[in-house]
Amino acid sequence: MQHSEQKDLNRIDIFSYRFYLLDNQRLFFMNVLRFFLFATLLSLSACIDLYDKKYKYDTNLVFVEALLTNQDPFVVTIAQSRSIQLTEYQQPISRAVVELLIGDGSKITLTESTTKAGTYQAPATFRGKIGQSYRLRMRFSDNRIYESSLERLHASPSILKTYTTFNQKGIANNNGVQIASSMDVFIDTQDAESEQNFYQWRTYLYENQRVCASCANGQWNARNNECQFYRLDPPPLPPYINDYECDRRCWQVYTDERYNVFSDALTNGRPITRRLVKQVPFYEENLPGALLIIHQLSITSTMYRYFNIIKQQSETTGSLADVPPAPPVGNIRNINNSEEAVIGYFAAAGITKTTLWVERLSATGAKTTTMLGGRQRVVDSNDPFTSLPKGFKVTCGALKGQTPVAPEGWRF
Repeated sequence: MQHSEQKDLNRIDIFSYRFYLLDNQRLFFMNVLRFFLFATLLSLSACIDLYDKKYKYDTNLVFVEALLTNQDPFVVTIAQSRSIQLTEYQQPISRAVVELLIGDGSKITLTESTTKAGTYQAPATFRGKIGQSYRLRMRFSDNRIYESSLERLHASPSILKTYTTFNQKGIANNNGVQIASSMDVFIDTQDAESEQNFYQWRTYLYENQRVCASCANGQWNARNNECQFYRLDPPPLPPYINDYECDRRCWQVYTDERYNVFSDALTNGRPITRRLVKQVPFYEENLPGALLIIHQLSITSTMYRYFNIIKQQSETTGSLADVPPAPPVGNIRNINNSEEAVIGYFAAAGITKTTLWVERLSATGAKTTTMLGGRQRVVDSNDPFTSLPKGFKVTCGALKGQTPVAPEGWRF
C-alpha cells in the first residue's frame, strides 16, 4: 500500500496529452477525428441526449475544447474539423474573439497564442473560482458567434488516500486476451452531503521512453515532425518499420483510454472508497516503477451526462478512438444557427491533484509483461528506401505526449 501527498502540478498541460500513438500516427489521428465527428456532435440544447442527425463526410465542423478549473491556466482550442470523402483533418481557427463571461457581470478576454494558431489563453494569473458560473463566447472573423451553456464551478473534495494492488490477470484486449499484468490504483475521497455531485477522474502515467517516433513504409521528416511515407505501388508487405530513438532522456505520458465518471445519486454524503482510477501495465522497459498523476474533477450534471454517454458507447465499441453507435449532444451552439453541429465542450470544474509512485517491483507472483508501444523495438529494418543514416534520432517532444523534463517525483 502506498500513500501520496497533495501537490500542485499546474505545469502539466492537460490538453497536450490527450491522444498519441507511436506505431501509426496518421491512422490514429483519423480515428480520433472520426470519433469526435460521430461521438460529440453538439446542438442547441444544454441537455445531453442522443443526436440522430446524419452527416456526410464532405462537411466542415467547428471543434472546441475548453476546461476551466480553479488551479490551472485557462486555455481554449478552436479548430475546423474538415472531412473530404474518407480523409479528415483539423485546421486551427485564428483571429477569433474569445471571451469568458462571468456570473458577476465581468468578463475575461483570451489572447491567441503567437506560437500555436487556434489556441487562446486567459491571463496567466487567472483561475476559476469555486461557486462562480461561467459561459464561453466565441466570435469568428466571419461574425459567426458560438456560446456554451452556463457552467458552475463546484469544489472538488480532497483525495484522502491512494493505494495499489497487484493484479496478475491485469489488462486484456477487446477480445479478452490478456496483454499484461497490472498494478491497479485506487483512491478514497469523501463525497459532500449538501447536494448531488458528479466526478471525473483523469490520470497521466509517466513512463521512461526510448523510441520517440515510428514510421511504417516511410521515414521521419524533422522539418514538420511527421512521417514522410514512400510513394510505392504496391507498398511493401510486410511494411518496413523504422523506429527512431529519442535524442535525449524522454518520458511518454499515457492518458486514459476511457472516461471515468461517477454520480453520487446512490451514495450521497458517504465516503467513496476503492475507486479504480488506473491499471498500470507491467512494461519490460520500466519494471522498477512509474509516476502517476491523478486529477479529481467535480463536474456539472451537464458534463457528467455528456461524458457518461461517450463512456458507455466507447465501452461497447472498444476505446475512445473507435466510432460509437450513436453520438451524444453537448453544450456549445451557434446562436444564429441551431442546426449547426459543433464538436467539443466547455466545462468548469473544481480540481484536486495528487501524485503516486507506482512501485512494480513490490508485486509478488508471476507477471505478464508487455512492451512500450505494444511490440519490440525495431533496431534495423534494412529499409532500402530510407535516406536517413542508421541511428538517426528524433527530438524528444516532437510528438504530443512526450517531454524531456523529468516529472517531479521520478525515482530512477
